[in-house]
Amino acid sequence: MSYEPIMDFYFWVDKLWLIVLIALAIISLELLVRANNIELSKKIVFWPCMLCASLSAIILFGHISEIYVAYYSGAKYEWEAFKLRMTGPYWYFYVLIMLSVFAPMLLFFSYFRKSASTIFILALLALSFYLWDNYYLIFG
Repeated sequence: MSYEPIMDFYFWVDKLWLIVLIALAIISLELLVRANNIELSKKIVFWPCMLCASLSAIILFGHISEIYVAYYSGAKYEWEAFKLRMTGPYWYFYVLIMLSVFAPMLLFFSYFRKSASTIFILALLALSFYLWDNYYLIFG
């Protein structure tokens, strides 16, 4: 059995991303309940948003490198399996996987970080897409 340390790294980044998404949802919900100082809440939520968006970029890099390896490996089965995953009968799961990565990356833009409700909705969307991602990879 071969050991791939790079996949171990992406596994732990993925789990850290899940924890940050849950923390971001809790923080934004707390700010929605106690909306007394808007400027202070923007400062509090800035770094968790940046961490979540940065981890999403790392996970996106992992998905892109997976596509790259499947295409350039020369293994016909691997590339055909990847094409089937993207365009086959379960294509909508692949769309959910991409949405789970791209939704938190909207937090790089200050327009989406302005209100706690937007941050909460983005965190919940990413969490629900993330759970579908895991379901598809395990059972699909």
